[in-house]
Amino acid sequence: MLRPLPDPASSSFGGSAEGDDRHDAFVDETLAVWQPLTKEPLTRSDARQIARDMGDFLAVLADWHRMEREQGAPAEPAAGRAPAAASTPNTPARRKP
Repeated sequence: MLRPLPDPASSSFGGSAEGDDRHDAFVDETLAVWQPLTKEPLTRSDARQIARDMGDFLAVLADWHRMEREQGAPAEPAAGRAPAAASTPNTPARRKP
């Protein structure tokens, strides 16, 4: 299930000046991380959207992981073994020398 970024006025941010400060700091940090990756200047609104989108993406990954575990698929490769390389139409599978 996809969840939106909490509203800074909501109880999850305290609905206080402290909550606003934490939200502003999070937006500032998001800008600091993502701005070097794009030529266009990012706005605070862009940063909030990026945070929402990344949260949604991570929620999907967590859901997939949960579903794999429920279906009995191993969550991690066996100790000492690397996972097999996946073959896609554009990427040939790795071969042992």
